[in-house]
Amino acid sequence: MTRAAQVQAELSALGKFSATGVWDPSWGPERASFSWTSSREGGQCWHAAVSDVNQWLMVSWGGAPVTVSSFATKGRLDHDQWVTQYLFEYTLDGITWINPFGAGVPRAGNTDRNSVVHHDLPAAVRARAVRVRPTAWHNFVVMRLAVYGSFD
Repeated sequence: MTRAAQVQAELSALGKFSATGVWDPSWGPERASFSWTSSREGGQCWHAAVSDVNQWLMVSWGGAPVTVSSFATKGRLDHDQWVTQYLFEYTLDGITWINPFGAGVPRAGNTDRNSVVHHDLPAAVRARAVRVRPTAWHNFVVMRLAVYGSFD
């Protein structure tokens, strides 16, 4: 694989998804992956237990850090529900979370169910985990997430 191809790898497909909570088990955080197939039973995205600014969706890669260069989001596949604004953060130690766009600076989210909203980071970062913290939404806090970069 060339270096350019590595940078575009979907890291989240091989990561572990977790979240603050779920609406019910069929809407778990693992369903937020763009790689989740719609032919499986249950929800087609992560659906937070409640819709408030205390929710987050996280992808982690275990002990070894990865290089993160960009991320993308989508809304719920089958209903008009999506996150319209969020904070994106990464960590190397699981304690200190850093927003690569600036402390407290949100990113524009989705405006419909299925359009992909893609954000390049200002510079690639080394991370053991990333998380998205919704700050505004349409109807409910639900989302799909892809994280791109390399495992070098």
